[in-house]
Amino acid sequence: MARRSLRSETRSRVRTELHIAALLALATILALAPGCACFQPTVGGVEGRKQEGTSADFKTKDGVYDGYRVERGCAEHPDRGVLVRVVGTGTYCFEGECDDGHFGAKRVEGLQRFNEDIRKELGRWLSGTGIGFGCEPRAAAHAYVLVWVTLDRVIHAIGAHLREEGVREEVIVAIEGDTVPE
Repeated sequence: MARRSLRSETRSRVRTELHIAALLALATILALAPGCACFQPTVGGVEGRKQEGTSADFKTKDGVYDGYRVERGCAEHPDRGVLVRVVGTGTYCFEGECDDGHFGAKRVEGLQRFNEDIRKELGRWLSGTGIGFGCEPRAAAHAYVLVWVTLDRVIHAIGAHLREEGVREEVIVAIEGDTVPE
C-alpha cells in the first residue's frame, strides 16, 4: 500500500511539473511569435522618456461607471506599480472566449484586435499596448501612458469601448517611463 501511494504521489508531482512546463513553453512561444501583440509601441517606445505630470493630475475615482468599473491598483499583486483596472460590466468576452485558458489562441486574437482598436482610437495618448496577465488570473489587454493628465481620458475611452462591445473584460492601464519624483 505504501508503494502504491508513493507511485501515485510521484505521478501527481510529475503531472504538475509537466503542466507548469507546458504553460511556460506556451507563454514563451506567444511572447516570441511573429505578430504577437505582447507589446506594441505607438509613439516610438518610452525608453529614456520621462513621465509627465504627477499622480495629482489623475482625477478618476474608483467606482462603477456606465458599462465599466474603475479600480486603482491590483489587490492581488500590490507590487505591480501604478496601474488602473478598467473592467467591463457586460456579458461577453473578446472573441466569445471567456474560458479559453490564460493565453488561449482565440483569447489572444481577441485581445490583439482590442489593442489595435484602442491604438487607432487613442494612439496619441498611448505609449503602447500589450497583452499580459491582469489582476484576474488570465490574460488581459494592457495600455500604457506617460502623461498623467491623459490617464483620465484613456480610462474613460477604454471603458466606453468595453461598454460598446458589451464585454466583461479587464484592461490594465499603467503609467510607464522613468518616474518623475513628486
